[in-house]
Amino acid sequence: MSLFTQLPYALTLLIVLAIWATPDVLDSIRKHPKGDTVVVRDGGSHNLFRLGLSAAIIAAALLAHFQPQGTLPYHRPYLFVLGILLAFAGFALRRWAIRTLGRFFTVDVATFADQRVVDAPPYRRIRHPAYSGSILSLLGTTLMLGHGLGLLLVALAIVVTFGYRVRLEERALLEALGEPYADYMRRTKRFIPYLW
Repeated sequence: MSLFTQLPYALTLLIVLAIWATPDVLDSIRKHPKGDTVVVRDGGSHNLFRLGLSAAIIAAALLAHFQPQGTLPYHRPYLFVLGILLAFAGFALRRWAIRTLGRFFTVDVATFADQRVVDAPPYRRIRHPAYSGSILSLLGTTLMLGHGLGLLLVALAIVVTFGYRVRLEERALLEALGEPYADYMRRTKRFIPYLW
């Protein structure tokens, strides 16, 4: 049986989703680069993010609601709480990363004429902590939904959207920053310190 036949679980999920997703929605409206000193190399990745990840989360929610027999069989309330913790940890990491980037943060892949390598925490060990935070929040929310196929769909959407985006972004930064960014890439991992 799906937990979402019980109103407290459904409301909690909606509240958690609203808390971590609302700032990203606002960023997607306000944080587009402007000016003559900006080079945009987005390649449609922002739209791919919005559509691909939203569709995957919606599909996971529909599966959890209409196909409750596919929900994860063990420790569902504990997995729900773990999902909340992951979603909020991801939210905190993403907001920290965005704050650290300051005006260099945009929702499009873009570089500025005065762009520099930012390697202050949380960028010290990983190149894309804002994406790591988003991935944690997405996986946490999907774990709250608790549907096995939903988890697979969201994981696939993460691999496709973030994989495409990161390749574009790293290529743009290498072109703009050259050897300092190449050196930064050699000493950091993409998403998980020391691992990946």
